[in-house]
Amino acid sequence: MTAPDDILARFKTLERARGQWEAHWRALAEVMHWRRDFAAPAGEKGARRNRPIYDSTPMLARRSLSAALDSLLKPKTQQWFHIWPRDPALADDDAVKRWLEGAEERLFDAIYDREAGFVRASREADDDLVTFGTGVLFIGENETLDGFRFLALDLKDVFIAEGGGGRIDTAFVRQRRTARQAVQIHGEGKLSREIREAATGRNGQEADKNSLLSKQNKTVEIRAKGKALKAKTGAYREGLDIALDVHWE
Repeated sequence: MTAPDDILARFKTLERARGQWEAHWRALAEVMHWRRDFAAPAGEKGARRNRPIYDSTPMLARRSLSAALDSLLKPKTQQWFHIWPRDPALADDDAVKRWLEGAEERLFDAIYDREAGFVRASREADDDLVTFGTGVLFIGENETLDGFRFLALDLKDVFIAEGGGGRIDTAFVRQRRTARQAVQIHGEGKLSREIREAATGRNGQEADKNSLLSKQNKTVEIRAKGKALKAKTGAYREGLDIALDVHWE
């Protein structure tokens, strides 16, 4: 199993290597996709981000191309995917065909369920793809484990790397959670008293100003291959207010 410190070091390496790209993304975001602000400090909500915009042509072009991709690749009015068995011999079996057709219908209904959020998330990912060349769409289970949950992740908080075969095999997702969210995810018994009080407002601070991780001598939580690990932050100052979800393909 990869040690937590090794995972953090790997993340820092990818973060440094991506620095020059962020300058290009920042320039594009200023005129084409101002909701994706690579320059805004973490947690600065409500800040004005569209100051350099004098002409809406770039934004309209982005919106038009994004809408075209959506309608061509995943039209909402028809089923745009099919399920095939790995064994070609099964494809001619009538019982298998009926089962696959039913599975396709259930999957289509699950994807376009209102609570899944696919339409909105996929549109945001398409906008990122058109603007920056990369869009990240998270697909997971909802809180009750009875349906999908789709999220368009901000490219600013996603760090990816390719393996030897040219496929993406590493993805770091940087997430900032409030104290209330930390309680909902981990339970009060696994959190410090400071975070529990922040979640209820008993310490006089706003709950949404407190992150999952608290202060300098606390720990960074890492999920690797579905298992929770802990690592001391030490000099890893950027990790004081983030949680890293590490997924290996």
